[in-house]
Amino acid sequence: MTKQEQFLWIVQTAIIVNAVRLTVGRGAGGDVSDISLTGNWGAISDAIRVSELIPEDMDADTAADDYCTYMLSNQRRAEIQAHGHPLPCPEWFARP
Repeated sequence: MTKQEQFLWIVQTAIIVNAVRLTVGRGAGGDVSDISLTGNWGAISDAIRVSELIPEDMDADTAADDYCTYMLSNQRRAEIQAHGHPLPCPEWFARP
């Protein structure tokens, strides 16, 4: 597998696992916007663009961690709470 393929596989798996984890304990009829396809479409579709921007000296695992931590809203909120300030978009995949 190429680094790009590894990144995409990790991100895909992380989005699925994250959605499953977020559904645990939710009752019927609850808000699912954070786990729906529509709610995750930006992260899903942007993963292709980002996979081509991974720095040479960064491995797929680190890149996927950066990406998912920033792009998945519940992960970003956890980082903000842990650090007490907004989480900036990693420079390597920020849009100009």
